This record gives sequence, C-alpha cells and structure tokens, in this order.
Amino acid sequence: SLSEKRRATELVSKAGGDIRQLNTIRKHLSLVKGGRLAQAAFPAKVITFIISDVVGDPLDVIACGPTVEDSSTPDDCLAIIKSLKLQEDMPASVLEHFTKEAKNMSEQRPSMTHVNNTIVGQNSLAVESAVQTAYCLGYKHKYVSSSCNLTGDADVLGETYAHWFSLAKQVSSGCERSKVLLKQSVMSLVDKEEVASAMISACEDGEKFCFIAGGEPTVRVVGDGKGGRNQHLALRASFAMSLAQTRKPLLCCLLCGGTDGQDGATTAAGAFAHSLVVIKEMEQAAKSALERNDSFSFYSQSQERDDLLVTGPTGVNVMDLHIFLFHFEKALT
Repeated sequence: SLSEKRRATELVSKAGGDIRQLNTIRKHLSLVKGGRLAQAAFPAKVITFIISDVVGDPLDVIACGPTVEDSSTPDDCLAIIKSLKLQEDMPASVLEHFTKEAKNMSEQRPSMTHVNNTIVGQNSLAVESAVQTAYCLGYKHKYVSSSCNLTGDADVLGETYAHWFSLAKQVSSGCERSKVLLKQSVMSLVDKEEVASAMISACEDGEKFCFIAGGEPTVRVVGDGKGGRNQHLALRASFAMSLAQTRKPLLCCLLCGGTDGQDGATTAAGAFAHSLVVIKEMEQAAKSALERNDSFSFYSQSQERDDLLVTGPTGVNVMDLHIFLFHFEKALT
C-alpha cells in the first residue's frame, strides 16, 4: 500500500540512509522507477532532461532513474535494511516483496537503446556559479577554492568546519604545527591539496578566504524536533566554535543551504554558523536542540539576529551549498 511504501522510505531516511540507499528502496517498490517508465514506452523514442540532486550524478539514482537501466537488485534492498538495523520495524509486506522479487528476478536486462538521457542541471554548476560570484565580490582567485561531492554525517562535517577555523586562526599566528594539522584535516574531507594550500596561504598572507562546497550530508534523526540537515550542520559548527571560545564572528562565517529553498520540513533553506550563534548562556539549549534534531526551533528563538537562511522555494534542487569564509590579520614577525 502507499502508506507502507511511505513508511519504508521514512524509516531508511530517519536511520541515516543516504540518497542512494533511499532511492534503491524506492525503485523496487515502484512500477515506474528503475527504468520501468522507459520499458513501458518501448519502442517509442524517449528523451529525458535531468536535473541531478545526487552526489556524483549517477543516472540510475537521480529521481530513481525512471528511464535508466537499474543496476540495483532486490538483494541490495534487503542488505540496506539489514545494515540500518530496520528488519523489525520495516513493514512485513515490504520485506516479503523484496524477498519474492529477489527469487524471481531475471538475469536478462531490458534494452534501453531507445532512450536518450541528458543532464541539464547539477551541483557542480551551482558551485561554479558561486565561485564566480566570489570573484566578483573581490575575493582573489588564489584564495578561492571549491569542491563537490561532500557526503557523510552532518555532525562530523560541522565539527570539521569549526576545527578548520580554529587551526586557521593558529596558522595566522605563525604556528607551524597547525599548518600540518590543517592540511591533514582538509585533505581528509575533500582530498584536494590545492584547497589546503589556498587556505594556508590566506592565513599567512592576511587575506580573506572563501571555500565553496557542494554535496548532501545526512543526519540521523533520533529526536522529534523541527529542522533539516543544513540547519543541523550549521548549529553543530556554531556549537563547536562556542566551546572553542572563538568569539570573533567577523573572522569566520559558514553558510549551509539547500538549493531548493527548503531544508527539512521547515520554511528555511538553511542557516549561518559563526561563534556568536551559541553564546555561553545558550550552550545547554543548543546541545539539547542538536540531540532532539530541533535546530530550526533554536535558530528561530534568537531575538538579536536572524541566522536562518530563508529564500522560499526555488523550483530547482541540485543539493546543498556550503560557503566557508574567514579573514585573519597577517601575523607580525
């Protein structure tokens, strides 16, 4: 039933499943997804224009690939459910469907020669557009870096951004050891040495730095609060900055936003992170909001600043953008 399908996808999402896992489940519960729309249209010519909201732009995962040959199997669905420890919660009818489908699956793949799939929108285009805007705003080419394909746990990523700021501040003060640690931290996330080099150079030269990233982290939902992955990530970064007592907001700011204008079931597209989002008196409230997945409520209660990003629906989803800025004075020697 429709309610059982919705329950299945809701369980995978709240358990921290990524978009590939989520769409694998969806494809095998549909008569249209996973290439089945193209099969129904055969032998008519099928032309599909695609806007990608999936890291890496895999055609069979974007929108569950209704006109793309499906590389996943029912056994993959069962493996996903097991890896996320959802066997007991998953509707029995869904488990039975996957098990039955796995036994009856044919090894022969349907022909897709009548299909032409073309990507017309993707995260890398949004990232590049943001990079060009940074140049127009006066950021020097040498100190602007970018990367796509950011995934993983939003809590870990938020703490990583805060760690970058702390290390960058130490590098600007002339700490050689922090250069090594900063490079290691950056490389562990984006695996691009030029990003680390640009960041370190900006610190040493006293220049403003801009890092623009795209992708789609995930959040494991354990509470009943209101929020989204971007607001959660921003609050996690702000909380980490607060604990590090880096209370100079003009030195560093992080923006996390969804390109579709909606982050989770909220009216915000995302939020800003800096060291004054979580002042000393609000640390416990911030910790509680993170534990309850209630970042939107936390950001909404601020009376002094509006650190939520509110754009309204944009009509286009090419995942998320993170814009990380800092500017330190050149260390005196």
